[in-house]
Amino acid sequence: MDVKYDTYQATWTYVGDKGTVTAWYHDVPKGLKGEQIGVIGAFRASDEAVALELIQKAVSYLEEHKVAYIVGPMNQNTWHSYRFLLETERQSPFLMEPSQPKEYVEWFQRAGFLPHQNYYSFANKLIHFIKSKEELELIYEEKGIIIQDASAFTDEEILRMNYDISKRSFINNIYYTPIDYEEYEDIYKPAISMLQKKYLYYAFAEQKAIGFLLGIPDFAEIQNGQPLKTILFKTFAVLPEYQKLGLATALMGCVAHVAKANGLTNGVMALVHENNHTMHMLPNQHMCSHYVLYRRDCSE
Repeated sequence: MDVKYDTYQATWTYVGDKGTVTAWYHDVPKGLKGEQIGVIGAFRASDEAVALELIQKAVSYLEEHKVAYIVGPMNQNTWHSYRFLLETERQSPFLMEPSQPKEYVEWFQRAGFLPHQNYYSFANKLIHFIKSKEELELIYEEKGIIIQDASAFTDEEILRMNYDISKRSFINNIYYTPIDYEEYEDIYKPAISMLQKKYLYYAFAEQKAIGFLLGIPDFAEIQNGQPLKTILFKTFAVLPEYQKLGLATALMGCVAHVAKANGLTNGVMALVHENNHTMHMLPNQHMCSHYVLYRRDCSE
C-alpha cells in the first residue's frame, strides 16, 4: 500500500489495489465549538478488513495532529462530495447526490464513527410547490425585488452571481468553509454545460442578485427507462439581509411553474439539513432519501 503526503495541502492518502482513503486537517471546516478537526474522504475499499485498516490509518494520522474529532465522509470540505446515503426509495442517484455501496456505512460505524448530522430529500407532487408566477412577480416588484430566470446571463455571469450569493448565504451552515472564486469555478464550471437556464431563477434588488434557486430535471428517470417527471430543487441561497422575506417559496414557485409547463409532475427538495426550516414548508411531503455525516471523537 502506497502512502502519499502532500505537505502544502496537509493531506495523507493511502492508496492500494483494494482501497484508498485521504485524511485532511488543512483548509477544513472548524468544529462546532471552533476547534481544529480532521476529515476523511475519497474512501474506497474492497472488503471490511481493508476498510477498517484504511480508516484506522487515517484516524491515527489525524490524531497525531491533535484534532479534536474527525468527520466523514467528506472530501476536505462541504463544497466537495460529503455524506453517506443511508436509505432511499430512488432507483438511481440524481446529479451530485451522495451514493456509495451500503456496506461502507457499516464499516465506518465499526471503525467507531457515529451518526452526527442528518440530511434529507423530500418528494411531493409539483402542484404543492406551484404559486402563480405572475402574482409572485407582482408582489415582489412592489418590494423592489425582481424575479427572473437565468436565460439572459452567460455561464460566466451565472457562476459569479452564484458564488457571490453562496459565500455569504451559507456562512452559518454547519461546517461551512470559505473558498475563493477560482476554486469555486473549478468545482462547478464542468457542470454548467448541463444547466437548463429556464430552471434557474434569481431574485434581484437594486440591480444586484440577492438570491437564487437551481432546479435540475431528474435525468436518472430517463436512465431507468422512465418518462421524465421530476424536477429537483437542488440549491437555494439568499443573502442574509434578504432572508425571511419568503423568497424560498417565491423562487421555488417560479421553477415549479416552468417545470409543470414542460410536463413535469413531481418535485424533490434535495439534501436538506435536519435543522433547515424548509423541511416543514410544504404539506404532504415525504422523505425519499436520508443521508448522514459521521463523527469519531479522538483519543486524549
